[in-house]
Amino acid sequence: MIKDLTLHNRRHQVIRAIEKNNISLSDADRQQKYQLMAESPYRFFRGTSHLFWQDMFNDWRFSLFGGVPGSQTWIQGDAHVYNFGAFANHDGEVIYGLDDFDDAVV
Repeated sequence: MIKDLTLHNRRHQVIRAIEKNNISLSDADRQQKYQLMAESPYRFFRGTSHLFWQDMFNDWRFSLFGGVPGSQTWIQGDAHVYNFGAFANHDGEVIYGLDDFDDAVV
């Protein structure tokens, strides 16, 4: 849980979270990833989705998620055009929809 979050220490918390999340990478792979992330905000956010989920789960409003009957839904954290496609459903019918759920929560 994020404790005592302030604008003053947010930068340090983000850096620590990025370091912790990438500790299993080799030094060379980590440096390459960090260089790519530095190229643009898009690449930074693609490489740090764990920050979004950390912030979301530590926000008090998350405890309200799905708490009212009929309010449960999924949150698709990576919904973009490349995560849609055609695939077969359980009945063998070809349907079109989201096909990448690596950043989703129900």
